[in-house]
Amino acid sequence: MKIYSLRYCHKYYLPIIVVVSLLSITTGHLYANTQSKIFILDDGLTKQEITQYLYYYIDDTSKDDSNKNNTSNKENIYKIANKENIHKLDIKTIASEQFSSSFKLLEGKSSFGYSPLSYWFRLTVENSTSHPIEWFIEYPYAVVDKFIFYKPIDNENGNSQGSTLKNLTSTDSASLDLNNTKPIGQLFSIIKSGDKYPFSERPVNFRTTIIPILQNPGQTTFYFNIISDGSIVVPLLAWGKKRFESHVNADSAVNWLYYGIMFAAILYNFFIFLSVRELTYPYLIIFIVGVSLFTMTHNGLSFQYLWPNSMWWANACHPFSGFLTWIGAIMFTISFLSTKLTLPRLHIFLIIMVYCDILMLFTSFVLPYHIASQSMVIFTAINVFAMLSSGLILSFKGQRQAKFYILAWSSMLTSSLILALKAFGFLESNVWTDSGVQMSIALFVTILSFGLVDKINTIKKERQKALEEKQNALEEKQKAFEEKEIALEMVSASEKQYRLLANSVKEVIWTLDLRTLQMSYITPSIFQMTGYTAEEAKKEFSFKKMLSPDSAKKTMEAIKVATAISNNDNRRQTFEEMPQIEAEFYTKSGDVIWVETNLTFLRDEDGKPFEMLGVTRDITKRRRTEREKKKLEEKLIQSNKLEAIGTLAGGISHDMNNILTAIMGYVEISLSDVPEGSRIRQRLDRVLNACYRARDLVKQILTFSRQDSQENIPVNINIMIKEVLKLIRASLPATIKIQQNIPKDKYILIADPTKIHQIIMNLCSNAGYAMQEEGGTLAVCTELMELDPDSAGKYLDLKPGTYIRMTVSDTGHGMNKEIIERIFEPFFTTKPRGKGTGMGLAMVHGIVQNLGGNIYVYSEVGKGTTFHLFFPKAPEGSQVGTIEAVSIATGDETILYVDDEIPIVEMAQEMLTTLGYKVEGVVGSVQALERFKQNPEKFDIVITDQTMPNLTGCELAKRIWEIRSEIPVILCSGFNDLVNPEFAKSIGISQYVMKPYSKQEISVKIRKALQREQIAHN
Repeated sequence: MKIYSLRYCHKYYLPIIVVVSLLSITTGHLYANTQSKIFILDDGLTKQEITQYLYYYIDDTSKDDSNKNNTSNKENIYKIANKENIHKLDIKTIASEQFSSSFKLLEGKSSFGYSPLSYWFRLTVENSTSHPIEWFIEYPYAVVDKFIFYKPIDNENGNSQGSTLKNLTSTDSASLDLNNTKPIGQLFSIIKSGDKYPFSERPVNFRTTIIPILQNPGQTTFYFNIISDGSIVVPLLAWGKKRFESHVNADSAVNWLYYGIMFAAILYNFFIFLSVRELTYPYLIIFIVGVSLFTMTHNGLSFQYLWPNSMWWANACHPFSGFLTWIGAIMFTISFLSTKLTLPRLHIFLIIMVYCDILMLFTSFVLPYHIASQSMVIFTAINVFAMLSSGLILSFKGQRQAKFYILAWSSMLTSSLILALKAFGFLESNVWTDSGVQMSIALFVTILSFGLVDKINTIKKERQKALEEKQNALEEKQKAFEEKEIALEMVSASEKQYRLLANSVKEVIWTLDLRTLQMSYITPSIFQMTGYTAEEAKKEFSFKKMLSPDSAKKTMEAIKVATAISNNDNRRQTFEEMPQIEAEFYTKSGDVIWVETNLTFLRDEDGKPFEMLGVTRDITKRRRTEREKKKLEEKLIQSNKLEAIGTLAGGISHDMNNILTAIMGYVEISLSDVPEGSRIRQRLDRVLNACYRARDLVKQILTFSRQDSQENIPVNINIMIKEVLKLIRASLPATIKIQQNIPKDKYILIADPTKIHQIIMNLCSNAGYAMQEEGGTLAVCTELMELDPDSAGKYLDLKPGTYIRMTVSDTGHGMNKEIIERIFEPFFTTKPRGKGTGMGLAMVHGIVQNLGGNIYVYSEVGKGTTFHLFFPKAPEGSQVGTIEAVSIATGDETILYVDDEIPIVEMAQEMLTTLGYKVEGVVGSVQALERFKQNPEKFDIVITDQTMPNLTGCELAKRIWEIRSEIPVILCSGFNDLVNPEFAKSIGISQYVMKPYSKQEISVKIRKALQREQIAHN
């Protein structure tokens, strides 16, 4: 090495720094790579995957050599022909310390796909105990050309490290570099495995490569080399001795059980074939033989037991068995799915694939293994796609066999695709990629065996059906021939042929003599339809006796029209164009059925109609269904109409309540300033009474629209009915008799007692009005009804459960259909002006439906009317409730009153001031919030309207509670569609008041809210 003087250093200063830096980085990198990932071995080893501890190096030195100018063509040809000499690296170089940094951590990669290169792997194991451990390394991928394992001899002999070249024997020449005599530093024993070496040379008689190791305490580094024309896969496993012995036994049992099943399947299908001679079975047998041979080759069993010393056949059998499998599979597909008839174009492609597979089957012995095996994988993907497409297409078309096919092949095809992806290195090696095909075949064979049996049964049925159709065709042909012969005879002789045809159909075929209007022929099926025999029907037939009056009239008119059309040569119609007649028919038992008749005519030699031919069928069920459907549609239309009217009524009620609030409030304030007995006070009292009547009317509107606030309690309806009947008895004329059938039992429902009282009073009053001129009977009864899902379906809007049915009927003048459709509309009434508002039945309808029930009305003009009311029965154990009384109260607290209407705010200020309160009224919720923020402690309670712009009453309350959480809030509303008392209470509202309210009502609500707040504060 040359040494430069200092005077030259400045010239090379910068390059030296760069070189030194690069050397430092490289040295650090090499040092980092020397930090090995070590597998720790102890006595607890059972089974463990150790692929993650492997380091690998790919020997591609042949590529570098081929590019050198000094390498002759003769040497390259020699290397290619002798693959053992292609790769230059040996164990001496691989195991040297200088080469250690060239290895890379495998990092979970277990498949390199197809590659002609040489792969070296390093594994460092540390025996953490103080004694030797006997264990095994398994290379479970059996389809590999060469697997050469290097065990350090020092590890097994217990000698110290550092043996030199002179200690090697001639058998160790594989570990020498013949071009370099430098000592290796360590000796290795060699274990060879794979298809290129006889199975008998393996140290352990097992289907996969097993390396037995007796390892002393401390660290030992092992090396192994893989060279293969097939896929390079590295799924390395470590076994403890006992665990490996049990694994060998279990593996043998499972594998031979599997192949026993395959052999049984072959015998089963063979004997079935001998019985039915169906070619699908031999194709299935070919497939089972091929796939069994493929799986035995793939997992190493064939090399272990069938040809342990035939290395050439061990390699060639793998693609050979694969192509044999797909030949059987495609032929089975063609036969099983009948693709020649069902999918002719795809059938041609499948036949082409069969010939291609047969060609590749024989070229497996000629082509190099890597070309044959990769071709087999590619053909597998194409075959899978073609067969799967056939099954899916026919399955969507509804073919029965295709469903068995898809069910059986789905798992098989999936496992085959997974195997192909693993072979090309796209998937890692694991239990699913290695054994997926075997696990799916058992299920495949079982399902397809059942599918074949089903196909044989289907073929038998189709053959039987074809024979029957052929026989029927012959019979039809004979019959047509006979009818043609008979048609050439006289028209009168054709009647016999009509009888032969008519006796075999369900419809009634008849002929009517147009001159006598008597039946000349009728089929025996008349008995099943009407109860008359054919002879009875011919003798007793007449339009008046067997048809209803309207139907008889309509039928005669239709016959006259049809006859007139038939007599006109220019207007003759075919059988299908003749009119259809629907009529009511009386059966022998007196029941009424609906029938439909098609008419045509028989003509004489002159073309004149002399006989009418009719085909009559029973359409009673159809008419009944249409009638029920029409009733349901009418009820639904009526329900939608009432709902729309209710929505409109609710909106009107909201504005009415606000107006009445201001009127009632100012009237009550004015009454306190007017002396008793004055005319002005009398007038104000009448105004106030009118306001009360208007408030009740608004409540009725809200009840109809289902928007009223009901305080429902358990109510015994039987007692209430008796009380109402006693009360109404005095107002009814003596000509009206009251009948009541009210059980002594308690029929309890959850409702507002006042509203139930209104319902009973309204219905009884209407019934009395209907009978006031001629008298009659008012009948009231109650009963319990249990509606199951079937019976509940007969009633619109009722769910299954227990109901109380109250029936109110009268014998008055009744109602027609038009009136019944409108009785529940608000303001509709049949009473004269001044006798009613028309809100009664609308209110009843709203109350009942709000309780979860419904009303059904039946009425006939002159026969009276019946109302059936259904109420859901209260749960067991419900007790009858009571109504709580109210009283007036005063106070001296400060109130913040909020509303968006000025008259209501001014009225409330004046009214509440007369009760002793200090009131600040604010118009608008946003303004009220600003007023409250200015002095929150000033107010003792807030009274607010609900429906206001910007902020609703509930929103205002929440914003106020953010400032002062304990202040009570009373919510007023004239329309409770969205906010009801329950909801208001749930968000913290102290009291809920419906507009219009009286002075007494609002005073009590204020005291309750303030008292509750005081109790909570204390």
